[in-house]
Amino acid sequence: MKKQLVRQNRSGGAPENPAFSISPDELREDIRRTKDSLDYALDNFNHVTDPVLIDYYSYTLKAAQIRYQFLLKQAKYLDLTSCN
Repeated sequence: MKKQLVRQNRSGGAPENPAFSISPDELREDIRRTKDSLDYALDNFNHVTDPVLIDYYSYTLKAAQIRYQFLLKQAKYLDLTSCN
């Protein structure tokens, strides 16, 4: 049986459209973009000195980390061997 990743709504609940699924290539691209966002947030976090920007990049960094972990779990679930 082929496994499919179904996009969920923003609240994390039931899928918005059960017929809409993400392809392995789209998942790989999403992982790459999220990794880029993670690297960007980390680089900026390490270089800012303003307290407001430190807060901003710490939240951005945490959000990117959580999304990256989620996407990697989905890739593992779909048995994707290469996400690069």
